[in-house]
Amino acid sequence: MPPGALGPSQLSGEIHNFIPSHLQANRGSPVLDCALSCGMLASRATDDGPHLRYSFAPMRLLIADDDLVYRMFLGRELSKWGYEVVTACDGTGALAALEDKAGPSLAILDWSMPGADGLEVCRRVRANSDGRYIYLLLLTSRDTPADLIAGMGAGADDYLTKPVNMTELQLRVRAGCRILEFEERSSQLFDNAPIAYHETNTSGVIVRVNHAECRLLGCGADEILGRRVWDFVAPTQVEKRMAGFQAAVEAPHQRMEDSEWEICRRNGDTLLVRLQQNQVRDSRGAVAGLRCTMLDITELRRQEELLKRQAADLARSNAELEQFAYVASHDLQEPLRMVASFTQLLAKRYTGKLDAKADEYINFTVDGAKRMQQLIGDLLALSRVGTKGGEFRDVPLAEVMSDVLLNLGPAIQESGAAVVQDSLPTVFADRGQMTQLLQNLIGNAIKFRDGKLPQVHISAAETGDDWTISVRDNGIGIAPEHAERVFQIFQRLHTRDQYPGTGIGLAVCKKIVERHGGKIWLDSTPGGGTTFYFTLHKCAPGTGKSLR
Repeated sequence: MPPGALGPSQLSGEIHNFIPSHLQANRGSPVLDCALSCGMLASRATDDGPHLRYSFAPMRLLIADDDLVYRMFLGRELSKWGYEVVTACDGTGALAALEDKAGPSLAILDWSMPGADGLEVCRRVRANSDGRYIYLLLLTSRDTPADLIAGMGAGADDYLTKPVNMTELQLRVRAGCRILEFEERSSQLFDNAPIAYHETNTSGVIVRVNHAECRLLGCGADEILGRRVWDFVAPTQVEKRMAGFQAAVEAPHQRMEDSEWEICRRNGDTLLVRLQQNQVRDSRGAVAGLRCTMLDITELRRQEELLKRQAADLARSNAELEQFAYVASHDLQEPLRMVASFTQLLAKRYTGKLDAKADEYINFTVDGAKRMQQLIGDLLALSRVGTKGGEFRDVPLAEVMSDVLLNLGPAIQESGAAVVQDSLPTVFADRGQMTQLLQNLIGNAIKFRDGKLPQVHISAAETGDDWTISVRDNGIGIAPEHAERVFQIFQRLHTRDQYPGTGIGLAVCKKIVERHGGKIWLDSTPGGGTTFYFTLHKCAPGTGKSLR
């Protein structure tokens, strides 16, 4: 083994012991620093003290040197360490080996060679990159800062000074292998990502593309690379996208806002994609190009348009139904009023003058006419919630309660009900519908009672941007399984003989609350009373507008 090379039995001790004393000037190498700080030399504690552990897969590498002895010596040593080595005696041979897509991924290049020197090989490899990254290590006896800067400027990743110290060679080659391993993993993530990716230079030329984008465009990578991004844009958008690309390159920030592009596939189909553009910057911070992702949103937009049309159709249908209900109930009022009037006249004139059966029929007719009038009136009220509602404004619920108690005065007096209210807020609402809502709920609390005197309590609590209003009573209660059913139209839990009504009152309440953007629900147990809750938006102070 050459002097300075480390065998397995010698790989122990502190890290600094593995850096020869003549390397002090080279300790600033970013690659070597990376190798030392990021775990290229990973220590593990054992009974005998710290040891160094390496775990690198075999790597194919090139040694290009016109000195046969150096070339053979380095090749033999690297082969011993498990690398597959190919050699070249000049720059021309090195370029031929590196231009092969299956060629070496790491090259040790002598600075001075016939055909093309190491600097020229570095420049041409970097200029002709086909997406495969090759790690370039310059081998030189020149060690002035100016020479080293020139080498790095030509595209070299690292350097190694002659005469070669084998420990240093091991460290630098292994650091290069780890960087190539990281580059390969990054490349695989890019190539195999499920979303379309491409990279461009500052002129818009695509220099890298992944498999997902090839599938999206229906093209092979060779049909995409080298073309400009707007070559795939719908003709009507080319100028706009060229301007957008240039703006993204010149922007002061790295990430642009997403935009939507129409792109053309090879088969002529047009797709709508959401494009995200991010600047790629070089080591000096200058913009070197853009990295872009494309997400096909063609089907998403189609579904959104379909939903919009369906929503519009539904809104139109609901409006037509509400208008129909209003017109039908309104137009039925007059003929029904005539039927009710004449049946009442029949009852007044002929009750007791015919037989008992005739009296019964007359009573049925009068009762049916009255119930039909009530039903149509309630339907008219339900239809008016959406079609004849008033404007929303600041509404003090305390004032609304004064109107409700006045309207319900006879029922409260007849039943002996006690109606108590806490301090109530101002809400953003339709005042007329707030009166109708509270009147329905309090009226139900008075109507659906057993032998006890009705007790009704109205209160309010803040819940974020809403007020939650509650109306609690001590009435007959509602079974849990009917908690949703009672808000449906014509749903009665009792016969008309027990409790009069049409079964529309709570449906009207629900529609009013939903028109105000709130929700309504109840909490009850049979015989234990019921509490109705509903939410209303707060009113922004002094604005007359909802906080939402």
